[in-house]
Amino acid sequence: MNENIEFDNFMSLQKKCDILFKNATVLTGDHKSIQRNVDIVVIGKKFLLIKSGIFNNYSSKFEVDSRELIICPGFTNAHTHSGEVLKRGVSTFSKHQNWLSDVWKKMDVMTPEEIEISIKLCAAEMLHSGITSVIDHFRQSPLSEENINLAAETWLSTGIRTTLALMVRDKLLPEWLQGKIPAAQSQLSLCKESFQNWGGQSDLLNLAMGPSAPTRCSFELLRGSVELARSFSLITHMHCDETEADKDEALKQFGKTAIEYMNEFELLDKSMSLAHAVWVNDKDIEILSKTDTVVIHNPVSNLRLGSGRAPIEKFIKSNVKVLIGTDGAASNDSQNILETLKIALLLPRIFIKSNSEWPSIEDGFDMLLKNPGYLLNNYSGLIKQDYPADFIAFNKNDISLTPDNDLYGQFILAGAGLKTKYVVINGRLVVDNGKITTFVEEELLIKAQAMKLN
Repeated sequence: MNENIEFDNFMSLQKKCDILFKNATVLTGDHKSIQRNVDIVVIGKKFLLIKSGIFNNYSSKFEVDSRELIICPGFTNAHTHSGEVLKRGVSTFSKHQNWLSDVWKKMDVMTPEEIEISIKLCAAEMLHSGITSVIDHFRQSPLSEENINLAAETWLSTGIRTTLALMVRDKLLPEWLQGKIPAAQSQLSLCKESFQNWGGQSDLLNLAMGPSAPTRCSFELLRGSVELARSFSLITHMHCDETEADKDEALKQFGKTAIEYMNEFELLDKSMSLAHAVWVNDKDIEILSKTDTVVIHNPVSNLRLGSGRAPIEKFIKSNVKVLIGTDGAASNDSQNILETLKIALLLPRIFIKSNSEWPSIEDGFDMLLKNPGYLLNNYSGLIKQDYPADFIAFNKNDISLTPDNDLYGQFILAGAGLKTKYVVINGRLVVDNGKITTFVEEELLIKAQAMKLN
């Protein structure tokens, strides 16, 4: 009886928290920092404590003994197109231009159900591989209030931090879009209305402007996009110099490179993110550095479509912030960010003789964790007190992590097959013991299998 009273008194003295992972091995996200046998305490949306031996002080709504887990910050996929998952594995031997018509001719106008299923399927693959934050360069042609709202609502329902970049264009239209695209001002007005409707609705969702590319937008639409995004303190996200044809088209249209053109009109700054940036020259890189413009590296899709190789070693040397993206699943064909990052770090070794100039493991984690925080104001990339509680947990005894000679290096070079056991985003448990909690994955797969977009 006395023992029960003492236990009850002890329990009444415990502090309450929402999530407790105890006895964990933690990769904090700070270069090479590893903490072992620590407890992670989450209250609300933030980390409260990351410390050894404190779990007895807390009673939790959700508790995990984490001795068999490795925990690290959630990953960011900085460029994808969610709709492409329904065209995975299509046109596998095509270069970019033919691939576009093979993939996007059907997908440019998707049904509401196709949009919803594609986003959830994209989210499922990302959650299982550790992605907790994404930039979805969302394409429907033409955009409408209905499909923007549906995309925003669906991404929110997945629990993933999302930047929904609304793709606009009014030049170099393929034949299936001729006569279907509204004027620049109509597109800008629609985006402005969406920013007003969704601004402040959730700290898991930001909208953004997503011009297709400098060469595919009139000056009115391009400058209007940047100015509109800046007026709402949002980012602008676009393709740039993805292919040699893109580079040549810019020289033809502007008499200079796309980056020189945008810099001339002061369209580049730290809120601008350029996906691909493969066909850039040294002057372009100097401009990117001086304007603090961000580059999104997509090495797998660049290889898949024969587009070329972005000179990330030059970007890094010039202090250009580089983030990593899978690109869409129809040009990758996965949403696995660790697979993409491995290729990003190894590909330059073919072209660079001195290993002292190769991008390092630390550079890789900067692309994955640190640099997204520079661009996205809703993301931290660290496991740290008072930071947003976004983290992922993998099996510590996975073959790829055994023995753990260098956990940071092994995550990138051997981790593509890792699958999350737990995912917490904004203090919410989104994957519990390998099972997604925000939607029913089994039902999703059945519906997606029936949605082959021929």
